[in-house]
Amino acid sequence: MISNLSGVRLPMIGGATAALLALAACSSSPSAPATGSGTGAAATTGAAAAAHATTPADVPQYVAAENARKAVTTGACTKDGAKGWVFSGRVTNTTKAAHRYSIVVDFVTAKGDTVMDTKVVKTASIKPGASASWKTMGAAGHAGISCVVREALDHA
Repeated sequence: MISNLSGVRLPMIGGATAALLALAACSSSPSAPATGSGTGAAATTGAAAAAHATTPADVPQYVAAENARKAVTTGACTKDGAKGWVFSGRVTNTTKAAHRYSIVVDFVTAKGDTVMDTKVVKTASIKPGASASWKTMGAAGHAGISCVVREALDHA
C-alpha cells in the first residue's frame, strides 16, 4: 500500500517500521538490572584509579570490540533522600595491560523501564589484575527507580 503525503510517496510499511524503531529506542530492557548505590568516585585495589560521573551527553558510542560488561559488578541501588539514587560497583581488569573503563548507568522506572537519568562513570587507568570501585548518583526527585548498567567499555 502506498500513501501520498504532500506529493511524497512513502511505503506504509516503511513508515510503520520506522515508527516502531523510534519507539523501541525510547525504552530500555536491562540485561543485568541491579539494586545498588553510587556517586562518582572510584577506589582501587592494586592500582590508583579514579572515576567520576558525567552528563548524558557524554555517553560513549557502543563498540562491540570494547565490551567490558563482564568486568563490571554492581551493588545496591539505594535512594539518598532528595539527592537521588546511589549506585555503585566494581570493575576488574583481567587483561595483561593497564586499561581505562567507561560504565554507562541508566536510572529507570521500575514499571516500563523508562530511562529517567543516565550517568557515565569513567575510570583512570587500572593495572592488570587490579579492580576499582565505582559510584554514581542520579534521578533526583524520582521514586521507584532501578539502576542498570547499560554498557561498559574497555579503553585499552
